[in-house]
Formats: sequence, structure tokens, C-alpha cells
Amino acid sequence: MGQRLVEAGIDFFERQGCDEILASVEGFNTSSSKLFATRGFRILSPGAQFRRYGLATFAVWAKIFHYLDVGHFLWARPAPQESDSPALQWWGTIAANSLIGLLMLWRLGGFRAISPSMWLVLPLILIVLFGLRYLGMWLVARRQGLTIRFRAWESGFPLSTAIALAFVGAMYPVPGGVYPTTNQWWNRDLLPKLGWTALAGTLPVLLIVWGVWTMFQLDVLPPYLKAWLNVMLLVGRPLVLFDIAMPFFPFVSFNGRRLWDWNKTVWTVLTTAAVAVSLV
Repeated sequence: MGQRLVEAGIDFFERQGCDEILASVEGFNTSSSKLFATRGFRILSPGAQFRRYGLATFAVWAKIFHYLDVGHFLWARPAPQESDSPALQWWGTIAANSLIGLLMLWRLGGFRAISPSMWLVLPLILIVLFGLRYLGMWLVARRQGLTIRFRAWESGFPLSTAIALAFVGAMYPVPGGVYPTTNQWWNRDLLPKLGWTALAGTLPVLLIVWGVWTMFQLDVLPPYLKAWLNVMLLVGRPLVLFDIAMPFFPFVSFNGRRLWDWNKTVWTVLTTAAVAVSLV
């Protein structure tokens, strides 16, 4: 029934003279993504969106609610001809989160909180946290024979910016995710491998956050290092919370959903640790 409805919709739009059709699909909703992939759709990367639509990209996002649906991707027909760069998307993710992090620090402590050194320290902190997360997932996926790639979650940045502006000291990290390189795959078939991959991404970051918290309790850090590590906690605590403890909409693209579907005991243990380090 779903296939017939999609085909009828495509036929209707083409009869109306539409030369482009878009669909928004959550990255692990493989039933829907396969349906569109077999009908000439491909993911339109953030760079490809701005190349096609320019500043009107934001109007497109507004029309299709692509500013709160974190982890959803735009599928376009006709498919984009140019290939996108996972590395460029990863560095763009670091840059966008860095700017949002500076906005969060400004709301927290004014312009004193965003000293020139912080323009370097904050991106380095994000590179460490996001880098450990990505490296762990990539290594374990490769070990299991699963070829994955990075994709940015562009629709998370408007929400993250709004949270940084609305709530003092609040950070909603948008780390992006890793996905099989093929356009047609089944989430349920790859779940055992995706579960281990999610664990390898969340556990190192969780250990880093707990380690930084422990160093604060020992009170042996020099003042300048305390300031930097405090920023790591401001970013790391919400990162592990969203990436582990919230396997429900609109956070289903984070690793927590893979852990919940894969092994609820592992999810419970990690969630307890993530919530604890966020409350202490």
C-alpha cells in the first residue's frame, strides 16, 4: 500500500509540472529509505542543498519541518549527480557545533567567557569528543566487516542554536551519525553489528566525561586547565545524555536507540552512568 501511495504521489507531482520531489526520511528508517531509493531518489547532502537552492534552502526546511527532525535526511528526485564528502560534513559539524558552543558560553558568562583562547579550545574539545565517538564506531564497524560513512545532521543545528539562546548554559550537541555506505539496507538485519558500533561510540566519551569529573573532585588541576575541562563537561554531559539515555523521538538517530533495540541491559547500565554524571 505504501509503495502504491508513493508512486501515485510521484505521478501526481510530475503531472503538475514539478521537476524536483523531496522526501524527508530518518536515517535508520530503512523501510522508507529503500522505498525511495528504488524510485530514483538519493540523499541530498547539506552542501548539495545549498548548491541547488541557495539561501532558499532555509525556506525549504521551513516548509517540510526540517529543523527539528534531527537525523532525518532529504532524499531528492532527480538524484544529485555529484558525490558528497563525508570528511567535509564532519568538519562542518565541528564548525557548526563550535559556533553554537561559543553562543552557549556567551549566554553563560558574557564576552569574558569567549576569550580568544576559547575560539581554539572549544573546537579542540569537540574534535576530541566527536572524534573518539566516530573513531570507536568506525573501528568496530570495520572489525565486523561493515562499511560505514559519516553524515551530518543539518536539521539539528537550528534547534541547537535556539536552545543555546533560550537556556543559559545549555548545549545540545549535534554530532551526526554513521551509516552503511549503500542506499539499500535493512536496519533489523544489521542491528547486531550496529549495536556493537553504537557501544564503541558512546563508551569512550562516557569514560572521558567521568574521568574529567573525577579530576575535578581531586582538586589538583591548575586554574587554566580547570576552565578548559569545565567546558568539556558543559559539552560532554549533554552529549552522553542525548547519545545514550533518550531512545525516543526526536532523538532516535542518536546511539541510544541502537543500544535500546540491541541490548536493553547494556542500555540500562550506560544510561545509569550517563544520567549520574549529568546530575552529580
